[in-house]
Amino acid sequence: MSTTNDDLNQGNVTLRTRADWAEWYLQLRYNSMMQKVWHLVDPEAPDAPDLDEPLALPPTIADLIEERSRELQGEGNSTGVATRSSSSTRTAASMSPIPRVGYSDVKEQFQDYQRSYMIAQAAADRLNIKYQKIWVWVRSSVDQGLLSTVMYTQRTEEKSSLQALVRNLQKIAGSTEASTKTSIREQYRNCLKQAEHGNVNPTRWQADWYKLYQRARAYGLEEIKGTLAIRDFLTAVSYKIAPDWARRELTKVIGNDELGEEGKMLEQYATWFSALIQENSARHSSRQPGIFATIGERSDTGASPARNDDSGNPSCPCRAQEERKHR
Repeated sequence: MSTTNDDLNQGNVTLRTRADWAEWYLQLRYNSMMQKVWHLVDPEAPDAPDLDEPLALPPTIADLIEERSRELQGEGNSTGVATRSSSSTRTAASMSPIPRVGYSDVKEQFQDYQRSYMIAQAAADRLNIKYQKIWVWVRSSVDQGLLSTVMYTQRTEEKSSLQALVRNLQKIAGSTEASTKTSIREQYRNCLKQAEHGNVNPTRWQADWYKLYQRARAYGLEEIKGTLAIRDFLTAVSYKIAPDWARRELTKVIGNDELGEEGKMLEQYATWFSALIQENSARHSSRQPGIFATIGERSDTGASPARNDDSGNPSCPCRAQEERKHR
């Protein structure tokens, strides 16, 4: 079997400093879980078993014959003791010789051991191949200078497992899972606040939000769960990006909560919102009216097309409203 990493999520992250840790660690965990070896890599789990340790060999035929002979010898002795305690004279049964044990007596047992060993060895080989894939990915995704430093540390500690390597990387360029969760939580909250600003680009904001949402989801953060998460999302986009849509849907969410009715999930709202952004961008590119009530009729490219009045100066929508008011 091949040890290529074609089936791993390669990504484009390289671990150099603490700033790269959260994304790199998330990718490490994802790839390890997909290969079903995270229990051997997780730096915060108990020490993983050494995969280089060979499996215990099954007993040989001679071992089984000797074991069976001892069992029969023990049975014979116990029978003899019981007979002597019940009678002063030995019976013929107690004096009968112990039968000789041969291959035919242990053949079935021997074959069972052999089958079990072959199954266990095949499973160990498959696990080792998957484990090696993660080794290759780590070596290719960690800065070579940082990797060399950590490997020198491992040589001093006489530890060569991948789990030990990740633990040392965590000490130098990483953080604990609790710290990583805190960092992602703050990034997610800041992303929601950014939507309140008038100059935010909907397409870029949605991409940034979705990336942080997936990180938060991977770490099981409460900020993306339940109705409160939906309210936070809709409230954020209601300020500047899509006020009409967001406020309408926020009203429905509040109503569903009060009436105990089931509504949409956060990811469903995110998918809907993404489709609206795409439609809005397509309308702008074809010079059709947009579907978002945004400031200055901003396009999704970040440009803010300005209209000129008769004097050639950019017109102000506020002035136009004042003129209509005083007519």
